[in-house]
Formats: sequence, structure tokens, C-alpha cells
Amino acid sequence: MYLDYYSLDRHPFRITPDTSLFFAGGNQGRGVVLDAMLFAIENGEGILKVVGEVGSGKTML
Repeated sequence: MYLDYYSLDRHPFRITPDTSLFFAGGNQGRGVVLDAMLFAIENGEGILKVVGEVGSGKTML
């Protein structure tokens, strides 16, 4: 259904996220959160918790 209507070459919704489709989301989007997560991991900050609305991209991060 989605492939023909939107002229897609692969299915957009799968069980696991496709990281090639990552969209940072502008100045205040997921890219900012990803940068913060990488900083915390690289500096041994301990436990990270990512919270957000359903469909906001938590699994992709």
C-alpha cells in the first residue's frame, strides 16, 4: 500500500529501525539528543534515560 502510493522503493515501517533513514530533525530535534548521548557515553557519565512521546524516535536513537 505505502510503496505504490508514496513511490517508495522499500517498506517504511518495520520491527527494527532502519538507521539509514535517520532524520536529525533540525536545531532542536533528535540530532541534539544524539549528540548529548554520545557525549555522556564518551565521558563515562553513567546511566542515560531517553523519554518521549510515541513515535518521537527513541528507538532509532
